[in-house]
Amino acid sequence: MQTILIIEDNVDYRVNLAEILQDELYYTLEAENGLIGLAMIGDHLPDLILCDIDMPIMTGVEMLVLMKQDTRISGIPIIFIMGHTNELTRKHVMGLGAGLFLAKTVLIGDLIKFIYDLLNTPPVQ
Repeated sequence: MQTILIIEDNVDYRVNLAEILQDELYYTLEAENGLIGLAMIGDHLPDLILCDIDMPIMTGVEMLVLMKQDTRISGIPIIFIMGHTNELTRKHVMGLGAGLFLAKTVLIGDLIKFIYDLLNTPPVQ
């Protein structure tokens, strides 16, 4: 079973996303900010990270910069999910090596397909 770490400060959104991914037979871990998420990445080496951009304590961008400095975790694919779309932020994050950048309004079916594409595992039917 592949592991997905969800880093999101909105607890309701994070829990709902975790439940949906568990229904698709992914194992999920949860963190409420980039600092906790970064520690969990190092401890658990997830297969994929879903991460918000704007969070307290450490943003998703700050976390990504630190991840890219650690060869042990720098290759883990990241899908950034953001509540508001900012083209400048999107370009910056993609330039840092994010796998994908989505608005929080993404359809769940589309998100599952993006996860499948990054992990090369079929979603459960």
